[in-house]
Amino acid sequence: MTTDVLFVALDGADPTLINQWTQSGDMPVLNELMQNWQTQPVLSPPGFGDGVFWTSLYTGCNAGRHAHYFPWQFNPQTYQTDTFVYDLHFMRDPFWLYASKMGRRVGIVDLYTAPLLQGLDGVQVMDWMIHDRTAKPRSWPEPVIESLHENFMPDPLRGNSEEIEARSEIDWVQMHEGICSRIRAKADAVGGMLSGNEWDLFAVGFCDAHDIGHQSWHWHDPSAPNHPGEWVGRHGNPVLQTYRELDAALEKVISSAGAREVFLVAGIGMGMQTTCNPAFDEMLAHFSGHAGNRQQLRERVAERPYFALSHNMNSGALRINLKGRERMGIVEPDDYDRVCDELEENLRGITDAESGIPVVDHCVRIRKAFKGDHTDRLPDMMVVWQRQRRVTRLKVPGRDDLEIVPHIVIERRSGDHTPDAMLVSSQFYGTGPDIDPDLKIPVESIAPTVGRALGIRIPGLDQKPLRKVA
Repeated sequence: MTTDVLFVALDGADPTLINQWTQSGDMPVLNELMQNWQTQPVLSPPGFGDGVFWTSLYTGCNAGRHAHYFPWQFNPQTYQTDTFVYDLHFMRDPFWLYASKMGRRVGIVDLYTAPLLQGLDGVQVMDWMIHDRTAKPRSWPEPVIESLHENFMPDPLRGNSEEIEARSEIDWVQMHEGICSRIRAKADAVGGMLSGNEWDLFAVGFCDAHDIGHQSWHWHDPSAPNHPGEWVGRHGNPVLQTYRELDAALEKVISSAGAREVFLVAGIGMGMQTTCNPAFDEMLAHFSGHAGNRQQLRERVAERPYFALSHNMNSGALRINLKGRERMGIVEPDDYDRVCDELEENLRGITDAESGIPVVDHCVRIRKAFKGDHTDRLPDMMVVWQRQRRVTRLKVPGRDDLEIVPHIVIERRSGDHTPDAMLVSSQFYGTGPDIDPDLKIPVESIAPTVGRALGIRIPGLDQKPLRKVA
């Protein structure tokens, strides 16, 4: 049996760690691929996190067109957050739907933040063994997920790595073992699906680097708070163990596929969590002259000119309470740019109380960075925090130091995303006639490139396919 095009997603896998461990011999399979295939950095959507990265990759469109930025998104009519239902709310379709409609047989397993599509010519599995499960495990056709549970196993982590505040040593070890066991189970299942069928496109996502990076970064990084040095001495580095398991899984999947063309995307990366999100809304309230605790500020959100939205810890998301867009808008449309300018100036003045280092790395104006019919569903500005050091107290201009929750407790995660990502492909591609190995490929260019490999053209995308370079 044969597969024409194979797509592998290593969600949350950090390119820096991959480069380190391929060179050290800890990931020999990926090292050989990177030596013989093309490796290229991928440009992530500015300011946003993992959900926008993968959605932009699958749809080939920026967030202003696919309308997704977080699992809970702001509703300008109610001033509340609504759950983003992945099977229903995307405004653009993923590339495998077009492939199926154009007569290609597809197999899709656990691609992160993707919708389950009905009626595909082939198979799709969602939320089986994935990070941050969005709904119950399900499949098209429906019996497929039952077969996977019967012949392999349900996810031992039940769709997430149980973000609890305190674990014993044995609890940590069991979680790490669960992550490794589900990598092996998925590799076995996918290997069987590939060996026993013919596919024009087969795509599989492994989300295990995502879970281990969030939960156990402090095991990996000796400089991280609460680094359990004695435990690491007894059990080893679970992040490294996870990457080794992923490397072995790659060998099984790629050898079982025997594909004419292979695309592998790793990212977005991981590092020690450093964030000011827990104090972000208080900062904004201070700038607008509003007082109160967090709960009071949320209850009076419609009375404020701007406020924070829920988002990944890598950056704060803020919304302007704009007349004509929000039901009780305050800011006049003609004042929008002026308010953004003032906000950015004020935010850049906030410093770490201990070092004096600014806590804001840069700001992203959404209306300038993203285009599309659904830009108004997004935040108005992303505030990307510096990653140089952990911040425990902020110095806000005109106010005494503002206390922040210790970051090791935030969401009970010690690691969080960086914007780093990479593409490894069995064919050589460039944006022009030659390959520039340092040029970052826009993430939106990957879907049309996979489409070209399948011999199809996907309409209405933001980027052209990469050119094949001999």
